[in-house]
Amino acid sequence: MFLASVLFPGGKTRTRSLIVILLVMVLALLPLAGCGGDSPPLALNPLEVVGDVDNSFSLSGMEDGPVPVSIEHRGKQISAYALDDLLEKAVTRGTSFSIMIQSHDGFVAHIDGENLDKSYIALTVENGWEAINFNHPVSSNIKNLKRVVVIADGLTPEEMFHVINPDGTLASLSAGALFRDGYSYRLIPRGSATQTRDGLDYHVTTYYRRPVVWLEDYATITSPAVVVGKLGEVETLRQDGIFVLTGNGLGYMAGGEMIIPQAAGVVLNPPSKMITDVYDDAKALLESGEKVLVILVDGLGYHQYEYALEHGHIPLLSTLPQPEMAMVAFPSITPVNVAASLTGELPHINGVVSRNVRRADVPTIFAWCLDQELRSAAVIGPISAVEFEIDAIFSLDLNQDGSTDDEKTENTLKLFAEAEDYDLVFVHYKDVDRVGHSYGDLHPETMEALAGNDAYIAQLLAQWEGAVIIYSDHGMRPTDDGGNHGALQPEDMFIPYWIFHTNQLP
Repeated sequence: MFLASVLFPGGKTRTRSLIVILLVMVLALLPLAGCGGDSPPLALNPLEVVGDVDNSFSLSGMEDGPVPVSIEHRGKQISAYALDDLLEKAVTRGTSFSIMIQSHDGFVAHIDGENLDKSYIALTVENGWEAINFNHPVSSNIKNLKRVVVIADGLTPEEMFHVINPDGTLASLSAGALFRDGYSYRLIPRGSATQTRDGLDYHVTTYYRRPVVWLEDYATITSPAVVVGKLGEVETLRQDGIFVLTGNGLGYMAGGEMIIPQAAGVVLNPPSKMITDVYDDAKALLESGEKVLVILVDGLGYHQYEYALEHGHIPLLSTLPQPEMAMVAFPSITPVNVAASLTGELPHINGVVSRNVRRADVPTIFAWCLDQELRSAAVIGPISAVEFEIDAIFSLDLNQDGSTDDEKTENTLKLFAEAEDYDLVFVHYKDVDRVGHSYGDLHPETMEALAGNDAYIAQLLAQWEGAVIIYSDHGMRPTDDGGNHGALQPEDMFIPYWIFHTNQLP
């Protein structure tokens, strides 16, 4: 007010106030006009780097990204990011990719990702975030940028969002393709408030405007269905559920809340049996006074079981009661599903969400046995997928035949021969998974490994009297050089699950 009084003596208070506001706005804009020394301009809107990348991010100013470079543009030296440096920070996916550059007014340029020499992103006073491509046609030099989208080719199944059912994959989507192909915006309620002034009520409702992808555009969505998260979450797909396009994937919202921030996909008509039932079933049998033998056949998918059954590779398993189909936890890898099966909790609860985590945050069935003063054993080896509360019996390849499953069988039979009975015995066979990675899910070598496990199981059942649970930690799908697993794919996610008593055997 003092400044206004000096400049405009005798002016009215309201006029002076308006002038002060204008002066403050002008002073605030001086740095943007180059009057603030070397201060970089500030973006009114951030620039998003999104799509088929591991690390999506946004930039509010030139200090937020990688080290900028100096380029000459329109007769001036300016700071800019090399587009290649931005993509390196984002970590692009796939075997190749293209770039979609989009402005706030909806204008889009699409360029190839292989030749980005002399392609830059700069922040200027005149044009905000600006694409500067010296080698590309001038139409690629878009001003007032909103986002840079990476659209990848050659993505692995692990890098995509899938809609599956036990019979197959219905749709495979990537964030980059969804940014390119379209989405719609939806207002998500944030909250409401009421204020009373002079006896009148004034209401306001606030919303978030979110980019939404409708799965019905890509697959026929039926119920029942569950949404699977990248941390192993499993949530029922609700009628009010929507999928929000995030920086590099899809999030699942329901009831106005983000239920799963990063979704791996949707499973339609999922089986009622889950791998976490191993814990509950074993515990229930032990509580009823039964002894329980739990056998894990690593890498045996339900489709592999059906193939082996049809082609006569599993003479013992074919005599057992028909197995149920069960769904494993995501990601469909060994440590995650050994932990899920032996704790009875999904990964986002038990804490084992990747190969890098081997200790669960919740107790396993072995801890429960210790609390109940029941005797338990785990026959594994040569390394442990997860840590147990008991000392496991490690099995080494003593005969140097490339497998430890024969040694596991011998060690288990020795346990059975001890004078004191065990209440719970866990055995982890690995050959089907080991060979499947090298040859493929249905290869004769993989079927031979399964036949070997079938024979080992026959030996164990011949010496065991009590309840038996046989299951797998994941399946296997074919690749160009063998087999793999870990994605939300039917071959990876569905397994056979037997539960029976040895007195049921012929």
